[in-house]
Amino acid sequence: GKMRLTDVADPETFLRLIQSVPTPKAELIKLWLAKVGHERMQDMADPARSLDRAREFWSLYRMLSKKGNPEIKSVLSLLNSMDLKLTVEPKSRSRKSSKDKKAA
Repeated sequence: GKMRLTDVADPETFLRLIQSVPTPKAELIKLWLAKVGHERMQDMADPARSLDRAREFWSLYRMLSKKGNPEIKSVLSLLNSMDLKLTVEPKSRSRKSSKDKKAA
């Protein structure tokens, strides 16, 4: 877009500034800031994308509200969008099933 007097850097320079913060304790925050900044720039360049994202956030808000009723499909979709996966494990790993005990 057009540079204005209030603009101090182009988007690439701004994202490089965020990444240049020298402390390892800030890594997660730096990554989050870079991601949010990049998404915001994409939204400004494409208003239709911005509306789609607003709809997604609204459905997420409804799903997680007190009156919401999230389906497993919705939860899995949310986790997938955050590059996470759902894992199911037994409460206690020290317990063996009766089948395992007989085989031993």
